[in-house]
Amino acid sequence: MGKRPSRSPAPGTYTVWARALGTPGGQAKITTCATDISLTTPAVICSTLNEVFVRETGGSKFRNVTDALTTITLDPVADAAAVTACGGTTVSLFDPCLQGFFWQYDNNGLKLLQVRFYPKGA
Repeated sequence: MGKRPSRSPAPGTYTVWARALGTPGGQAKITTCATDISLTTPAVICSTLNEVFVRETGGSKFRNVTDALTTITLDPVADAAAVTACGGTTVSLFDPCLQGFFWQYDNNGLKLLQVRFYPKGA
């Protein structure tokens, strides 16, 4: 179980960068999720990896969040059916083995999260 080549070129064509802005003190967490269609009753599964943003005092800097926001890392025990259907524990965004990809955004007082997409190599 591990990484396999992506069946969809989309995640590999850009990088994703994010930073927390606004009044200091807030935080937010983003997790990539999708629907596991390999189950008898489809269910939402989320990556075991996420990105946490905390707005502290001073200037905030962008950080590269490409891997966390363009892949889902599956739990090999809890998501065993999806691991089998997808051929590994790391699934690229828009891989057809899962459907309805989305970012679960848990906001705890962060006023603004700035997310930027850049073409790879730019």
